[in-house]
Amino acid sequence: MISKLIYILDSRMPTEKAYGYQSSKMCEQFANLGVAVELWSPKRKNHITEDIFSFYNLKNNFKHKIIHTPELAFLPNFLRYWQFLLQNLLFFVKLIFIKIDKQAIVYSRSSLFCFLAILKHRKTVYECHDWFAKGKFFHLSLLKFVDKIVVTNYFIKEQFIKHNFVAGKILVSPNGVDLSIFDLTIDKKQARLKVNNIFNINNILDKKILFYSGSFKTMGNEKGLKEVITVLSKLSQDFILLAVGGNQIDIQYYQKIAIDLEIEDKVYFLPKQKQNILAILQKASDVLLMPFPKIAHYEFFMTPLKMFEYMASQRPIVASNLPSIKQILDDTSCLFYRVGDLEDLKNKIILAVSDEGLVEKISFSAHLKVQQYDWQKRANNILNFIQ
Repeated sequence: MISKLIYILDSRMPTEKAYGYQSSKMCEQFANLGVAVELWSPKRKNHITEDIFSFYNLKNNFKHKIIHTPELAFLPNFLRYWQFLLQNLLFFVKLIFIKIDKQAIVYSRSSLFCFLAILKHRKTVYECHDWFAKGKFFHLSLLKFVDKIVVTNYFIKEQFIKHNFVAGKILVSPNGVDLSIFDLTIDKKQARLKVNNIFNINNILDKKILFYSGSFKTMGNEKGLKEVITVLSKLSQDFILLAVGGNQIDIQYYQKIAIDLEIEDKVYFLPKQKQNILAILQKASDVLLMPFPKIAHYEFFMTPLKMFEYMASQRPIVASNLPSIKQILDDTSCLFYRVGDLEDLKNKIILAVSDEGLVEKISFSAHLKVQQYDWQKRANNILNFIQ
């Protein structure tokens, strides 16, 4: 039986990034199962003033230990990459001198901090959400002696095995969803009335609503939203788009695209929202979109949180036909379009709002599948694997 788990995260906390919620949620779920959990993170300059329990709406059932390290925010923007590396190094050095309980399992998404735990002779678990775009051999050399590895899809596991890691030490455990938040019982009309009250969007009651959630870009790279807006310009006036999760710079960028296409009255851009609001927005929608591009991360290694949130909403999902998505969804639970094919995307959207029988079938199938991806089940599977 695992008595204590220390989750080390090399990031400001809380953060609006998905990994912050995912890591904190897992700490909550491990604690729910009787483990004494501590989340360690460095103190960093943060525009978010709430603590992690309030910001992520979590139970206050684990300890968040903030490690004080020198603040390097004074460095100019063009040195941001080096600032990040130096801050992590300072955090690493600080942790060298902090005692880690002998009974504790150290859990981290950082190879560097797993290596530190190994040097301290502590049982160590590494969780991997992507394959290494840079420094692959450096990271793999640090991870050779970890006790267990948790990965979020089979493609990542295959990469580890190709590099001579033992298959039995690797657990495939996709991300999850809080069904108590996203599996709402309200109908579409009730959800739209709530959306109207919250955001004062008056013309949505009789519209066909396309919904996109998540960051609009990652590391400056497109995530398919531009394609969606382009397709929207070719659809009838009763279609509108709700796009949720962009920062102000990205919102302005995509607003200009909508203006150039003369459809600014058909697009509503909203900043990142709390999960309970996301759940209502999804229930208010007709089609949930995952238009990921065909690049290595999205094609093979991602398991996006929004996929599971979408599945819980009982609304039809239209997604690019990428292998990573097809590890969770299939043709019975999702309408796939050929990635990059705007005409096919348009046709699948039209199908999703016109074929009621098909919509009911794939929505029911996705909802049934997502029951196995509850966060509590994920935490239980991981604890059984690592103890």
